[in-house]
Amino acid sequence: MRLPRRDASRAVLIGTSTFTHLTDLPAVRNNLRDLAAALTSDRGAGLDEERCTVLPDPDSLGALGAHLQEAAAQAQDMLLVYYAGHGLVDPKSGHLYLSLPETQRDLLKFTALPFSHISEIISNSTARNRVMILDCCFSGRALAAMGEQESVVTGQIEIDGSYTLASAPANTPSTAPEGAEHTTFTGELLALLRDGIADEPHLLTLDSLYRGLRRVLVSRGMPPPQRLGTQTSDMLALAPNPAYAPPEPEPAPEPVVEADTTTPQQWYEQGARNGDTDAMFKYAIILGERGRKAEASSWLLQAATAHHPDAMLRLAQKFWAEGEPAEAESWYREAAEDGLPEAMFNLGILLRAQNRDGEAMPWFERAAAAGSTGAMYHLGALHEENGSPTEAEEWYRQAAADGDDDAILHLGIVEGRRGNVAQALRWFHRAEASGHIPEQEMTKLRQQLSRIDARTDTAQKANDRARAVAGFAASLRTSRAETRNSRQFRDAADAGDADASAELGRLAEQAGQLREAEFHYRGAAAKGSVKGIFALGLFLHERGQQQEAEQWYRSAAKLGHARAMNNLGVLCQDDERIQEARGWYELAANRGEAVATFNLGVLAEDEGDAAEARSWYLRAADDDVEAAFRLGVLAEAGGERVAALKQYKRAADRGHVESMYRLGIMFTGWDREEAERCHRRALRNGHPEAATALVRLRKERSRLSRAVARRATAPEGDRHEPAVVPPRATRRMAR
Repeated sequence: MRLPRRDASRAVLIGTSTFTHLTDLPAVRNNLRDLAAALTSDRGAGLDEERCTVLPDPDSLGALGAHLQEAAAQAQDMLLVYYAGHGLVDPKSGHLYLSLPETQRDLLKFTALPFSHISEIISNSTARNRVMILDCCFSGRALAAMGEQESVVTGQIEIDGSYTLASAPANTPSTAPEGAEHTTFTGELLALLRDGIADEPHLLTLDSLYRGLRRVLVSRGMPPPQRLGTQTSDMLALAPNPAYAPPEPEPAPEPVVEADTTTPQQWYEQGARNGDTDAMFKYAIILGERGRKAEASSWLLQAATAHHPDAMLRLAQKFWAEGEPAEAESWYREAAEDGLPEAMFNLGILLRAQNRDGEAMPWFERAAAAGSTGAMYHLGALHEENGSPTEAEEWYRQAAADGDDDAILHLGIVEGRRGNVAQALRWFHRAEASGHIPEQEMTKLRQQLSRIDARTDTAQKANDRARAVAGFAASLRTSRAETRNSRQFRDAADAGDADASAELGRLAEQAGQLREAEFHYRGAAAKGSVKGIFALGLFLHERGQQQEAEQWYRSAAKLGHARAMNNLGVLCQDDERIQEARGWYELAANRGEAVATFNLGVLAEDEGDAAEARSWYLRAADDDVEAAFRLGVLAEAGGERVAALKQYKRAADRGHVESMYRLGIMFTGWDREEAERCHRRALRNGHPEAATALVRLRKERSRLSRAVARRATAPEGDRHEPAVVPPRATRRMAR
């Protein structure tokens, strides 16, 4: 939160007050005069007067464009563009135009300033903060045939990467009362800059001005202002806040009366009922700990609605843990817009977890500006993923300076890939000390460097050391991709996302850290995550703890989880509870779970009902390659050679190794070249018997001509193929 740098900021104030073909707006000239005074005053933004350009009633588009271009090129910190006048919408194209003295409604393209021109200039400016303030109406009743005007105009006035403050909604006229000194919107803006806003910080940021304007204008029955495209600029201030009052020191606590036996819960309840938001929050926490969840939620909501920062955070975490990300986002955003850095960071994490990286970045930037080390790291990761290594390194260095272990490791990787041995090793040693590089990996690198140093060819040592460190960095960079995901899930889990806890369990299990995996799975399940409940059941099932696994599967199945239903059927089938297994398989199959449909086919095969098995396999074959293979087995067993070949080929083309081998067997008596090709393919994919089949085919190659001649005259039934029994169908778990 700061004022703009006076030596690196530019403002351009444009206003049209007199018109040849439209209604005059005499108050606009006063707008320009007094806003320029406020921006250049030492009690305001403090801009240099020569850096604040005022353009009343511009009659030349070329001169106007030149002033805008010059300001956009010179501004480094803040570029502010203000316009007051008539805003008009072309009824045919829907494009927004800003009026000039000679503007005619039926000749907008030739007599008015297209808003797209201003938007392009602002968007292309390299200024750190870009601000557009519009005080004009967007009249457009002729747009009714085009659809919703709100979206037509709003999409134009939202300038990418800037903060846009507009005086009225897209389908509402702004007001300029006859005889008033200023237009309504600018008049209230000037009043806020002059008098300040109670209960706002010591500086009037763009967002605090927006909130103040909205409160005043709506209370007066005026059109509410609009705020669009907020970025880090919303923390930029335009003036000190004259109404700011430093908080008074808290009074000394009253002496404790020994005879007072009132409990903390009673104190907080009394305070909450008296309207104390801090008491509401603490009372909600106590109620939650005592299992009175409905009451706790009610008090938490009341405290959050009153903008208690911890309450808003806790409510957001609660909604995220309960699988309501939209509600969580709403409360994180509310707290973040109130200036809470932790909420900014958590909102960024939530958005990133939803693959909304473009929206997450500005919140990370705001949190980083407030000192959040985690936000600095995530900005580095985002820039790295977006192909901006220079920006990524800058953020990693800021995070590393504050002790972020992941950033420290990434800096080692950056320096290592450059071949900067000393710098890379310095970062790697710090990462090793924090456990971010396993000790055994660093030991291998040290041994490799020692062997290089022991060589006599000193001229080559430096290059070899650089290559060794670069190779080590490259391997770390590859392995850290999953770790970045781990960091993202860990942050999301800390923010209350139960599904993220389940993902942490998955990553830990993949790394062989079974105790940690179980911890995360149980945590996710305890928070009610269906994904976590199923993952815990699967984890226990594969460890042989079938009884507890069944309990968790049942919990997930009650919540509609199809894979849990299937795996519950597997446990029942293993325990010879066939009818119960069939029921769970059918429930899962009806929800589209292909593995369950396949398992119903296996049950039918076990019971000797090939027709029913074929029916289930046909339903599953499009999504389950094993089902296509079993269709081939059934067709072959029924003497349907063409159908069997078709299904085996269908499965083999999708990577099914046994189908590749079966095709080779079937082609052996018909097309030995094709048989060899199929067996070679099966061998490449690891089939244990394919090598033997290939040897047998090659031994018979010398007798090929005689064998082919004999088979050509033999009856159909005399053709011989090796007798190979296909594997028995077995039920499968879903993962």
